[in-house]
Formats: sequence, structure tokens, C-alpha cells
Amino acid sequence: MIHPFHIPEKPAWGVILAITLPALWLGTFELNHLVQVQRARSLPVVEGQIVERKSTERWLGLPLARLTLRETNQGATVFAVLHNHVADKFTGPVRFHYSGNPDEEVFLADGDNPASLVALTFGVPALLWSIFFVLRRSPRYRQMVQ
Repeated sequence: MIHPFHIPEKPAWGVILAITLPALWLGTFELNHLVQVQRARSLPVVEGQIVERKSTERWLGLPLARLTLRETNQGATVFAVLHNHVADKFTGPVRFHYSGNPDEEVFLADGDNPASLVALTFGVPALLWSIFFVLRRSPRYRQMVQ
């Protein structure tokens, strides 16, 4: 009799691997973004206006919004790249972390924080592999697989 929760051993690691590879790929980009956001938080916060919004792509076609901002005090024009759902929250005056170099990307003070996405993309595969290796050593699991 096949147990109702029968999970063959070989497809299980294949499915986990199929989840792990894209998660680590996305997690690497989001970890890079998180490091940039954390560095920018040490920079002074200035106010500005949204001048223009354009659609752009990054990371093999991920749709993003590129906001062109004009700083209020000195009139410098800078840019910020955000996910579309985050960019939709901003209209009118905004606050952003600005280094003084108009060629560098700025990060909005109330923008997104990718820490939860980084934790999710690295945590889920780690949890799945941990469960897989613990179950694989379990005699009950080996009995179900046979």
C-alpha cells in the first residue's frame, strides 16, 4: 500500500533545486540592492520634486520605474529606480538620500526596503533543503519512499 503522503526521493530534490536556483538568483540581486540602500541611509536627506517618470527594465526584463527628481535647494537633477508599485506611492514632493553627485542613483527616504525579500529568497530554499535532509535520514521517510 502506498502511503497517502508518498513522496519519491529523486523528484523531491529536483523540485527543491528548481525552487532554489531562481530564488538564489533573485536573492543575489536583492541583496546587492539592500547593501546599496543601507549605504545610502548614511547620506543626508534632501527634498525634491518628481519631474518625470519613465518605464525601464533591469535584470533580464524586470519592469521598473525610473523617476527623475529635481532637488529643491540646488536644482540638481537626479534619478531613482524603483519597482512600479513603490513608485506609484510617490507624487509631488519627495525626500531622498543624496550624496551630492547627480550621476549616482538616489534612494527615496520612504522607499522600499528589500530586507524581507532577501530573507525570503535565501530562507525558503534553506528551510526546504533542511527539511529534505532531515527527512532523508528519518527511518519513517525511508520506509515511505521504498
